[in-house]
Amino acid sequence: MKFSLSFLIRLCFSSDSVTIFVNIGAFEGGIVEPLTPICPGSSYELEAYGGAFYEWEPANLLDNPNISNPIATVDETTTFSVTVSDTCGSQTLEVTLEVFNNSIGISEETSLCLGNSLTLEVTGEGTVIWSPTTFLDNPNSFTPTCTPDSTITYVATITTSNGCVNYDTTTVEVYFEPPNPEMDDEIGVCLGGQAAIIANGGDTYQWLPDPNLVNSDGPIAVIAPAENQWFFVEIGNACGIILDSIFANVIEIEIQAGNDTIICPKEEAYLWVEGANFYQWFPENTVVSQFANEVTVMPLSSTEYTVIGIDENECRDTAFVNVSLFPYPSFETSNDVLAFYGDQIQLSAFSEQTGSYIWTPAEYLTCIHCQNPIATPNQEITYKVTFTNTDGCSSDEFINITYDAVVYVPNTFTPDNNGLNETFQISGGNLKEMECLIFNRWGELLYTMSEPYQTWDGTYMGKPCQDGTYIWKLTYTDFVNKQYQLSGHVNLIR
Repeated sequence: MKFSLSFLIRLCFSSDSVTIFVNIGAFEGGIVEPLTPICPGSSYELEAYGGAFYEWEPANLLDNPNISNPIATVDETTTFSVTVSDTCGSQTLEVTLEVFNNSIGISEETSLCLGNSLTLEVTGEGTVIWSPTTFLDNPNSFTPTCTPDSTITYVATITTSNGCVNYDTTTVEVYFEPPNPEMDDEIGVCLGGQAAIIANGGDTYQWLPDPNLVNSDGPIAVIAPAENQWFFVEIGNACGIILDSIFANVIEIEIQAGNDTIICPKEEAYLWVEGANFYQWFPENTVVSQFANEVTVMPLSSTEYTVIGIDENECRDTAFVNVSLFPYPSFETSNDVLAFYGDQIQLSAFSEQTGSYIWTPAEYLTCIHCQNPIATPNQEITYKVTFTNTDGCSSDEFINITYDAVVYVPNTFTPDNNGLNETFQISGGNLKEMECLIFNRWGELLYTMSEPYQTWDGTYMGKPCQDGTYIWKLTYTDFVNKQYQLSGHVNLIR
């Protein structure tokens, strides 16, 4: 039986729509020109149009640089630019905001003596009013006369015909009596140095010319006298001028250092200096210690030391001391010795310089004041030899004598009765005790040697051993009772 199946597919559609608005047109922005100049410091509303976005410059003079009508506050004529834009484009425009010229000038601050008068002055265009009006003959004058009885500050306010207002101030200081100078009677100056002197108590200062006056600036002067002398200054105010003076005491210190000296290499030299309060020594790297005016040095070579003395006024002087070195007492000695007990050991020392020798310790030496003593210590020891040259300089060298145990074990012997290399024996020295065991390849003990130079002739129980390799084990003790163990092989060849 057969079956068939068919499908019907239906596709469904629905409609929809979207609306797109297209703006077609030309972009054009604009800006409104200010109608009139403004007063300095006043605010003015700028205005631009034709866009959706605005960017004004300089932004720091505006309350909001991103709107069409920001408020500008300026003190002088300023040109602003604005970029106006929307979706169709952008345009940059400029506008100048003019500011009336309302500059003002006024008398500098001044002073007068009580009972005197002076004329004030203010410059500008318009009308003026001074405040306070106290002590003024005409507060509405651009040049009023004032006769104050105390220090006073005046404010001059000028109003222009445009209604702009500006002001400035000045102070008139009133003195009741001539100046009262304040300056030290004396100043210390280091010879060759400079010092600053300061005067007080006045309103003006005029230093009298002097070849040792380096410079002056108001109440301060810098001097560099070569010898003791006076310096003068006229100290004034509105009531008069008074001459004042200061005595410059030129300070010259002179330090004296100890005599030059000569020392042996690696020795210390003791130097001194006097004439100041504090001292600095150079080169510093070879100064061992310093206490007050004394110093200990250890130069590596002949050296000139510089010392700077400083007194309580910071005045300085310099001195020099030479520290020389004698030639180094160099010499040579014989080498270290590996000796055998009972040996007579020849020691020696030699120098190309003339001098004397001394050996220590004195034990086991034939002499201690010679160059070539003989030593028989029979124990490990270190001898020191001191060489002193004719300058009195000394140096030391050391010679070590040791008595280490020494052994020599041959690896082959030939007991064939030809008179050469007939026996096996242990050679050496500094052996206190010794035992050498000889085994065959099966571990059977064939022979025992209990002291150095004892020999094995290659026999066992009176019969010659066959050619081959034999094992030996050696145990020995040196003279400091240290025990050693060795093992090895020896070849027997007939």
